[in-house]
Amino acid sequence: MIHLKQVYNWIRYSGVWITLVVNPLHWRIRFENIFEDELNPKMKFIDLQFIFLNIKVVVDDGSW
Repeated sequence: MIHLKQVYNWIRYSGVWITLVVNPLHWRIRFENIFEDELNPKMKFIDLQFIFLNIKVVVDDGSW
């Protein structure tokens, strides 16, 4: 059963970042999917970079 405090922590410690990369020397196509972190094994991290647009998604419950 998911408690309200758990949902609050997921919202509090998770995030989405969308970045516009203006310098063409830093443009690339890359997908990185990390399901575990040394300090927090419950964290999920996805980094998608497509030419000039970079999208990072972090899902974390703050249990570290």
